[in-house]
Amino acid sequence: MGELMRVQMTQSVPSFMLAYYTRILGYSVERTQVTMALVKKEFQDRSLHLYLRWHFVCGQKPE
Repeated sequence: MGELMRVQMTQSVPSFMLAYYTRILGYSVERTQVTMALVKKEFQDRSLHLYLRWHFVCGQKPE
C-alpha cells in the first residue's frame, strides 16, 4: 500500500467511525477516540498487509 493511501485511510478514520460508534453502538466519545487511535496505529504498521474493497456508485439526474 502506498504512503498516500495510508495517509488517506488514517485521516478518514473519524469520518467513518465517530457517528457510528457513538450513535449506533452507544460507545462514549472517549472510548471511541481510544478505538480510533488503535485503528490509526494499525494503519501505520507496515508489517500488516491491508486490502480494501471500494464500491463507487455514480448516478445522473434524469433530464
